[in-house]
Amino acid sequence: MHWYFRVLSKYACFEGRASRREFWTFHIYDSIILILAIMADQYYGLAFKGIDIGMATLIYGLIRLIPIYAVIVRRLHDTGKSGWYYFIHLIPFAGPVLLLIAYLTPGNTGPNQYGPDPLTENEFQ
Repeated sequence: MHWYFRVLSKYACFEGRASRREFWTFHIYDSIILILAIMADQYYGLAFKGIDIGMATLIYGLIRLIPIYAVIVRRLHDTGKSGWYYFIHLIPFAGPVLLLIAYLTPGNTGPNQYGPDPLTENEFQ
């Protein structure tokens, strides 16, 4: 849960680098919370007619929007790519695959143009 709150504490920080652990752990917790929000909408009858989401999901979705893009940009920075590389996902079929490969690729060892290596820093600061 530390990694989830670490990303939220860097709410709109698009500078620096994010390790694979920080990136993937955040997305796992984010997915779990999103599923719980959808279930809460269903259970309490907050879902909008015709779709499965409601107010809880909508509010959570808006809260997490900027941190998701910020951690994506920082993860791309860790692999030596610009944050603009994210838009490669707009290329049909190949784009999302290339982006997934970038997310799974180990980060650059040592400092790069985007900052120090997150694995050599004390990650619990």
